Amino acid sequence: EPWERASPRVPARDHVRERFLAAIHSSVDLEEVAYAIVNEGRRLLGCDRLSLVEVHRKRTRLLAVSGTDEPARQSSVVRSLERLSALVANVDEPIWYGGDSSPLPPQLQEALDEYINHANVRRLAIVPLKGRAKDADVSFEASDRPAIGMLVVEDFRALVDEDDLWAGVEDIRPQVGLALQNALTLQRMPLAGLSRSLKVAAEKLYAPRTMLAIATMALLFVAMFMIKTDLN
Repeated sequence: EPWERASPRVPARDHVRERFLAAIHSSVDLEEVAYAIVNEGRRLLGCDRLSLVEVHRKRTRLLAVSGTDEPARQSSVVRSLERLSALVANVDEPIWYGGDSSPLPPQLQEALDEYINHANVRRLAIVPLKGRAKDADVSFEASDRPAIGMLVVEDFRALVDEDDLWAGVEDIRPQVGLALQNALTLQRMPLAGLSRSLKVAAEKLYAPRTMLAIATMALLFVAMFMIKTDLN
């Protein structure tokens, strides 16, 4: 398959790659990171569309699609992609479609054919993303850790050389996983939602420094009552 033939070379456009890496690591806000990954990643890879799907406790959620401000989450194509991504997460291996889905297991083949019919894509890859190991898991390889997301690469015109495309995906895959993990970690922290709400309120009141200080103090005050800890 093209994925197996792809060489480990780094894309020749080093300046585009550096801009991509700087963009995805410049923030830990999940929405900002997700859209940096898909928009800058599409430019770097030369594919027609790049999407990012979150995987959490066997559930999948489309985070961002290149070229759009917000995906239509209730549309049939989005639901189909999320179902397909969940099945790929169970397999925990990249899948490649170039016109023939018959080598895949029946359930995965059926879900892939359903999405292809919705999206009319000629070439497709869905790639599991892994974060870095936790301290307790340092002995495990990346392949042993569960996927935290899926990178969906779509090519409608088939103008990009297959080997170059998949070599580029493999090159950025570890860094995309790391950026996504950092953003998801912050997103899932206690009181993260309250912190974001206070930040938005501060930005609307045109007093960034003052409101940031107020928001921080309010967050600490709430944390005193919400977070349980030992009293020594």
